Amino acid sequence: MSDADDAAVLATLARLKRVREMRSQLARVAAARQQRIAAQSRRALDEAQQRLDQQIAAKAAIQQRLAQGEGGSARRFQEAVADTRTFNASIGRASDSVKQASVAHDGHEAELAQLQRAARRAQAAEDKLQKAGEQAQRSRAARVERAAEELADSFAARRFGVSQAAGASGDDGNDALPFTRDARC
Repeated sequence: MSDADDAAVLATLARLKRVREMRSQLARVAAARQQRIAAQSRRALDEAQQRLDQQIAAKAAIQQRLAQGEGGSARRFQEAVADTRTFNASIGRASDSVKQASVAHDGHEAELAQLQRAARRAQAAEDKLQKAGEQAQRSRAARVERAAEELADSFAARRFGVSQAAGASGDDGNDALPFTRDARC
């Protein structure tokens, strides 16, 4: 690969990394926002369950009063029965609100789990790009190092060849070539 190719690869990796970082950050922000929403829906569900429990406890107290026969008058029994009907209706409404809050909370929890998975996937992609960038830089550094070694070797070969040629020309007076031809070729 040429230096231009290396620069293009590194620039592309840097651009992809920035995009992945933005996506990862957006996923984390969305997950945090959804976590707050899920916490609110959990509180709403708990409050609805608490209201339902209060209504059930009040109805149980009225039914216990009826069973014990306190008051004894027919008027009191009629009022207790009317109160029981009222509490039955309010228990039904409270039960419906608990069901709705539960469904909403389950939806929020599912969306939160999905956003958290997306954040983890974005982080994994970001890490993978980071590793690819590091690998590209290492391979580029290795190529540059090999090129530098080859250049140093060629300079050393020329220098060695020149000094050998100078030594040979000093001994016998001939201008010998730095490299001799192998007879086997």
